[in-house]
Amino acid sequence: MKKEEAKSKAKRVYEEIQGGVNEVISSIRELIKEGSARKLIIKNKEGEVVFQTQLAFGVGGAALVGAMAPVISAIGMFAMFINDYQILVEKEVDPEDDDYSVDAEVIEITEDEDEEEENTEEAKAEEKEEKEEKTVGKKKKK
Repeated sequence: MKKEEAKSKAKRVYEEIQGGVNEVISSIRELIKEGSARKLIIKNKEGEVVFQTQLAFGVGGAALVGAMAPVISAIGMFAMFINDYQILVEKEVDPEDDDYSVDAEVIEITEDEDEEEENTEEAKAEEKEEKEEKTVGKKKKK
């Protein structure tokens, strides 16, 4: 059950890989070794998925880099036409391990009494206009 709970808490993030052919291939190999990447998706200009494969192999991921040679060479082919294709890597990020955090203070904003009086007068004027607009088109009784 703990694995299922961890999977449900994890967020999926898509990272675009850019660079030359060698840079793209080496970054994909690193992602496979890390084991943090789940999927590799290659899309064309129209956004259609041209190629998609799973990258999550668990503990044996590092050993399978050699077995993934045909897949990596296919990715290299797409990387040659990098202007025509978009290479995305899907990762799962645990919210607890998220590097981004925001430290902020809550600031209470208060209005002066003069401003409150002006706001109430404006609100009354707006309500009056709304009532007048609602009566448009109705016959007035004489």
